[in-house]
Amino acid sequence: MSNKEPLMGGAPVQPKGSLMAGVFVLANTILGAGMLGLPFAFASCGFILGPLMLFAFAVCSSTALILLSLCADKVGREKSPKFFDVASAAIPGVGTIIDVAVGIKCTGVATSYLIVVGDSVPKAIVTFGATGIWLDRRIWTLVALCAGGFAAFQRNLTALKNVSIVALTCVMCIVVMITLFAIEPTTAFDPCADHETASATPCRGPVELFTEPMTLLRALPLFVFSYTCHQNIFSITNELENRTPWRCAQIAIYAIGIALCVYIVLGTAGYLTFGRHHPS
Repeated sequence: MSNKEPLMGGAPVQPKGSLMAGVFVLANTILGAGMLGLPFAFASCGFILGPLMLFAFAVCSSTALILLSLCADKVGREKSPKFFDVASAAIPGVGTIIDVAVGIKCTGVATSYLIVVGDSVPKAIVTFGATGIWLDRRIWTLVALCAGGFAAFQRNLTALKNVSIVALTCVMCIVVMITLFAIEPTTAFDPCADHETASATPCRGPVELFTEPMTLLRALPLFVFSYTCHQNIFSITNELENRTPWRCAQIAIYAIGIALCVYIVLGTAGYLTFGRHHPS
């Protein structure tokens, strides 16, 4: 392979994507399985620092997305630039290393989705009376693998607009459910209903405004990786119709803004539900 050929490249794309399609796809990229760890992150850093950390890294991530989009403009949009092209223009010879790193990262993210599906779906369908093979996590992991594989082979990211809308709707449902467990409007939403009263550890723990610095460091990676989506900003903006630097920046700002709002509500509600005793 020539050192000028990207591992994750592609042919020039005719710009036909709308701004909102780009926002939905990028927001769906951001809102992954990592959001399930945010209540634990809040429990590790406190009620005040949690939202502040989310906001700080949201600013950093949106700034990085905008800068990457501007770098793609400098490289030349007629080439449909990817991370490889931008990295090679900045430091010749490192494009392949960047592609390999992005590939490893995406493999890890995809694996986390398969684990979540395999662990969660069998438990969920038990309430609908499912038995036998339908409770086998391997079946649902395979189904998720096939569905994800189909989505991965679309010719462009804009084609995933409708899938992204469905996924974001599911995320909103999760946020609503977690919020209901936090405010507990009825006994049906009692998070401690299944907790053994004889247990030495209480179901709910204290809610603290601040915690010790070392516990904050433990939660830092959860905040840092909450907004990972940067590899997709190139494809999304390459496909954007009537592309301008401001329209590309809007995609980054709106998508990060959606994720920030979801994260703050989810992290706060989850932390208020169990406090310091929130399971990791």
